[in-house]
Amino acid sequence: MRALPPHLNDLDRMAPGASRTQTAFISLDPSLPPDRTRVARRNGEVVRSLARLGHELQLFGPRIHEDATGLTDPAAVHELPLEPQCGPPGAEAWLALNTPLRRGLEALGQDHPSTGAVDLVYERRSRWSYAGLEWAHVRHIPSILQVDASVFDEVPVLGDPVQEEAARAIAHRAVAAASTTIATSEGVADWVRSLGVPDTHLHVVPEGADPERFAALATGAPASPERGLALTIGFVGRLSPWYGLPVLFQAFALLADRQSADRLLVVAAGPERPYFDQLALDLGIAAQVAWEPERTSDVSADCLARMDIVVAPYLSPVADRDGLGQLFEYMAASRPIIATCLPPIQAVLQHGRSAWLVRPDDPLGIAAAIGILRRSPVLRASMARHGYAAFRDRYTWNHVLQTILDYSRSDTEGVPSPETSHLGSRQELWAETAP
Repeated sequence: MRALPPHLNDLDRMAPGASRTQTAFISLDPSLPPDRTRVARRNGEVVRSLARLGHELQLFGPRIHEDATGLTDPAAVHELPLEPQCGPPGAEAWLALNTPLRRGLEALGQDHPSTGAVDLVYERRSRWSYAGLEWAHVRHIPSILQVDASVFDEVPVLGDPVQEEAARAIAHRAVAAASTTIATSEGVADWVRSLGVPDTHLHVVPEGADPERFAALATGAPASPERGLALTIGFVGRLSPWYGLPVLFQAFALLADRQSADRLLVVAAGPERPYFDQLALDLGIAAQVAWEPERTSDVSADCLARMDIVVAPYLSPVADRDGLGQLFEYMAASRPIIATCLPPIQAVLQHGRSAWLVRPDDPLGIAAAIGILRRSPVLRASMARHGYAAFRDRYTWNHVLQTILDYSRSDTEGVPSPETSHLGSRQELWAETAP
């Protein structure tokens, strides 16, 4: 166990004398870079916001120190040991982490036998993790399981029907044990329902964004008239087909002959990169496309600062599947946004006020929108301000987590105190492998 050094003064924002909720935060995430970068950033944003909302945190995971950067004391990190491997750890190594996780949680209770050490277990779902939620379940401690779109990436990663079946069995156990399950999109909620667990306590709450990451941009005017006609058009996200990046490339090519000084800045990485390099060559825009892999928690904020207009050319599966987390970061950074008019996006952004909305899969529509915004710096600045105001009022992590905590309180009304739980008949839950 390692105490974290003070960095951000988050907890000082609480009212004097306010009681703190003792929360165990768990992440046994097995992903590798570049996905691990996004996971660590999201985890860090969640734990910092929980601290701001009055939670005293105990953090559990094999790489949890990466997620705890910038978190103010009081908090403790419980680094779970991964067995040495030749290459990336396999399923057995990740599954084995359930044993030290359970022991660590039990040790907290032994340290505080009269009052108990945990009021809430909060887990961002990991493929092989179940013990923390089951530990809370048998003690009638409220627990929250947050499930995001990473569930859709597991089948190609696993590539083994036996492991796929085991992963789904463990997911079933985790959802069945959680007193509240949060899905980050409707598509994720459908995946949770496919596990066959009653969805009485299943809620859809999109992920948020951390305003502190973009504080330096929030009051800036991203496209001042002094910058002239040359613009940087930006995209931050993934290279998966449903993010619509080929459509943006085609739209940019329509403008390239007339605006040869413009640049397209893409913040993304993945095995699809060679396809996009060839597409840029075929469209004649290779010299104007710049790439910035998303390596650290600050790199996308730095890149957003260099973008005059940001584009979310999403196709329909994105909003249903991956959610709108990147869109909220665009809003948090006060960038003028061009986005597709999918229903979930229309629920967040207002055409002509906080964004310029176009039809999905429409390069001509995106090119026309860029032309409109190019000619009106005033409109760009106005859209950026209104987009940020909508984010500030509804989509920060503090707002999102308060909604999740409210659902948890509603779902666990009448839950008996830990002292009334009976553990002897539930030892079968501690099987070390999936059923």
